[in-house]
Amino acid sequence: MTNKIHKQKGGTCAGTAVANAIEAHTGVSVEESFVTNFYKKHDPNYGTKYEGMHVPTIARHTKETPMAGYHVEDMEHIFSTTIRGKVKDGFRLINVIHALRDPDRAMVINLRIHGSDEYGIKFPLDKDYFYEPGDRQFPYYHAMFACAEVRRNGRHGVMVENSWGHKWGLDGMFFIDFKTFHRYVGEAYSFKVVKA
Repeated sequence: MTNKIHKQKGGTCAGTAVANAIEAHTGVSVEESFVTNFYKKHDPNYGTKYEGMHVPTIARHTKETPMAGYHVEDMEHIFSTTIRGKVKDGFRLINVIHALRDPDRAMVINLRIHGSDEYGIKFPLDKDYFYEPGDRQFPYYHAMFACAEVRRNGRHGVMVENSWGHKWGLDGMFFIDFKTFHRYVGEAYSFKVVKA
């Protein structure tokens, strides 16, 4: 369930993540210029470190301005942690696993990351392309499309499609094991992609 890897413009991660989910579930391509303009119009935090937290705002606006003829419906907030990585009441990893296994639903996460390289971001991956943040707390939130549940090299987790082009990570993808997911994913949202 993967598609072409967008290379987002500026800070359009929430819009790009939703567009990637729509593409993966429909096979219809969403133009990057559309995503950028859509994002600038609908996200009140465009250009800030909190852009990745606005997946619900972006998804809600797909009803009035569909992406490539599709919109998001039946959005559920399925996982949430505090800034210290403590899971909030009512949110469990089992919700994430159920959403990943449901072929009718897509999932977008926002991951805590740190500022530094070409994109203003430090995004540490190990040799197997797993996210390895160490023991640091990161201030930025980056939204991405969670593609699938994976078991890789003895680790159980999620394959994630980033929005920094094919040259980044493993052909634009990376993995996050559930232990790291539990600590560094701020929010996860599950939704249906519906023809407008």
